Amino acid sequence: MSKYSRLVTVSKWGVAPVALMASGLLVWQSSYAAFNATTDNPANNWTAGSVILGDDDGGSTAMFNASALKPGSTAAKCIVVTSTGTVASAVKLYATGYTTSSDTLTPFAEFGTHINLSIQEVSGGGTFASRSGECSALTSTATDFSGTLAAFAATNHTYGTGVSSWAPTGSGTATKTFRVTYTLDSGTPNSAQLGTASAGFTWEAQGS
Repeated sequence: MSKYSRLVTVSKWGVAPVALMASGLLVWQSSYAAFNATTDNPANNWTAGSVILGDDDGGSTAMFNASALKPGSTAAKCIVVTSTGTVASAVKLYATGYTTSSDTLTPFAEFGTHINLSIQEVSGGGTFASRSGECSALTSTATDFSGTLAAFAATNHTYGTGVSSWAPTGSGTATKTFRVTYTLDSGTPNSAQLGTASAGFTWEAQGS
């Protein structure tokens, strides 16, 4: 056997162990990579809460339709406002759609400046339809406004300027009874005859 043949033979045998070692290393690495473990958190879901407000007049019956008023005329009505939302909120009361006529003599004055208005939060109360008699006897727990109708409409006409500290928690049905009392001022001048004023009362809840 020539010297060259012996070198080739030695080289062949020398390569084989290295190839076997490399092959084994690949098998060991492949086996190691097969080890695995996972954990997961099941499908997550998101649902928005709600702010829901209603009252017991059905949203269609005015609290007052008073006519033929004279100085000193007065009346009180109560209304129950209900929150059934699932989000904590703050409720505010404000005037909407205010209109009024002016006195016939100079200096002109709005008829609404002669109507004294009191808005209170009270405890108890029956249904809207039957509450005209019992409303005045209910116990006041807070006074939200005391002044003239004109002043209420001028200063409390948006949610941001509204009155009331009621804050339903959103954990279930919550109610609040409000008593609104008007009195035509005893000093209303003769020039206010046939005067008119109109305003809506809006309760609005916003999530807090």
